[in-house]
Order: sequence, then C-alpha cells, then structure tokens
Amino acid sequence: MQRGARFIHSVRTQLALWHTAVLALVLVAPVSAAQRSTSPAWRSPFQKLLDDHWQWSLRENPVLATTLGDHRYDRQLGDLSVGAMDRRARESVMFLAQANALDTTRLSPSERVTLAILRRDLAETVEGSRFGQRTILFTTYYGWHTGFADLGVTHPFRDRADYEAYVARLGAYPRYNRGGIETTRADLDALLPHVDLLILNDSEAREMTKETSLIKAGRAIRKMGPGYVAIKKGEHGALLFGENEFFSCGAYPLEDIHDPTGAGDTFAGGMAGYLAGTVTKVNFTDLRKAVIYGSVLASFTVEAFSLERLRKLSMDEIKERYETFKLMSQFEALT
Repeated sequence: MQRGARFIHSVRTQLALWHTAVLALVLVAPVSAAQRSTSPAWRSPFQKLLDDHWQWSLRENPVLATTLGDHRYDRQLGDLSVGAMDRRARESVMFLAQANALDTTRLSPSERVTLAILRRDLAETVEGSRFGQRTILFTTYYGWHTGFADLGVTHPFRDRADYEAYVARLGAYPRYNRGGIETTRADLDALLPHVDLLILNDSEAREMTKETSLIKAGRAIRKMGPGYVAIKKGEHGALLFGENEFFSCGAYPLEDIHDPTGAGDTFAGGMAGYLAGTVTKVNFTDLRKAVIYGSVLASFTVEAFSLERLRKLSMDEIKERYETFKLMSQFEALT
C-alpha cells in the first residue's frame, strides 16, 4: 500500500513537472538567426520579457530547474513562507504589467499565442494570491513533504554531483519544512474553532503547543477552539479533553504485535464509527466510550499485517474485547 501511494505521488510529481516544462518550451521557444536579423526593434522587449520571466521561474522553483537540466540551483528547495508568496505575487504583478504593455500588432501569430499564455498564467497567479487557498500547501494525496520524499525517485543519482546536491537539499529541508508548517498553521488556527473533535497523536500535540506535558498540550489545544481533543499515545493509550473534563485510557494489552501500521487511523475510525452509529448528540460520556471502542479496534489491527485482521473481524469479537477491556480497567473505591 505504501509503495503504491509513493508511486502515485511520483507520477503526480512527474506530470506536474512535465506540464511546466512543456509550458516553458512554448514560452521560451528560440528565435532563429534569420528571424533575429530581420526582427524590428519592438521584438526585443517581448523576448526580454520571456527570458526574464523564465529565469525568475527557475530561481523560484529550484527542483524544476534541476529537472529541466539547469543545475545552478541544485542545492536549493525554494521558499514556502507567506513572505515569499507575497513577494512572488508582487513580482508577478510587475511581469503582468510588462506583458500587458507590449505592442502586439506586429507580433507573429505564434508569438501572440505565447504572450497570451504568459498573460493568462500571470493573471491567474496574481488572482490566486488574493485567496486563502494559496496557503493550503497539501491535499489528501500530496504535499511538500511527500514531494521531497520523492526526490530520490524523480532525481536519481547519476554522478557524485547529483548525490552531493541531494545531501545539500537534505540540509535545507528543515528550513523548507518549517516554512510549509508556518504557512499552513495560520489556516489550521482559523479552522480549529469550527471543529467539534480533534484527534491527533502525541508528537503532533507537542509540536502544536511546544509543551512536553501532554496534559498541558491537550488543554492548550482545546483552548484553541475544538470542542473536544483526543490525543493518541500509541501503545500507551489515549487522552481525552473536554472543557472541564478529562479521561485517560490505556491501550488494550497484547502479547504479540505483528504490524502497528494503521493502528492510529483505526483508532480514529473506531471513534467516528461508534459516534456515528450510536450517538445523536455527543457528550463527554459518549466520547469516553468512543475512545475505548477505538482502542479496542486498534488492538485488532496490530494483530496481523495490513487489513488482514480487520477483514475477518466480527461484531461479537469487538463486543467481547470491549467488555474484557472494561473489566481490566475497573477498580473499586477506597473504603
């Protein structure tokens, strides 16, 4: 499954790069010597605009430059920060103004098409910079982080220089990644007040809050807006936070764990499935049960590779393990 997803990411990357490359060939198609010798003076600003914009595009997209055989930026990754986005938007406005100011009356038909493509591309870039969607740097299928992971596939090591460039990009990745996180964080903060239940893992909770204590982290995240927060702790269980409520659940103990991959997703799916199937109006008591239900389902997932255990799982098995987990977790009051 992971290899298939990586292949899809690689294909998406290659298609995007080749699309850009084809557009580049249209925009920077060379002018023959005969054309240059007979070209009037007005043609120079047109060609200069194409050349300037293309060089700018390569500087702003170092990985694309490498893909196209320009190795001046092989050790760079680019800049995902909002400041860089704003700068690129301003520079696109300048390029668009130059493109719109060109006299097209004496351009050849192919040159008019080239200019029209450039104008449209720049206009869409400028218009897109006005919307918040520009800071959504990843989807369910792709993001800057998965694109970076694909570099070894899309840019194989053909010689020592390729390897050294890759190592240099590894060194540049923390800054690159930080820019991506900071850019998307603003949208996440704006979304959180509209979230009823946020489920995340322990490392994500600590990263969001810069707190080492998960108790402090959970309470801090809940103050950011979500109605409830569930923090997954892997083999150590989960924590649930409400406004003035708290619940801690251990993981179901197992002697053998065959494959922990997907346990966290199964936990979240189990919670959602329980709530969707049994609850009309969510309260903290229902969420406590949902956490236990998610933990029980996750315990089945790790008993076999991939989805093998879940495919054979019955509702009776789930109910039996739920009751066992309940008995294991109960204790009597002090007398």
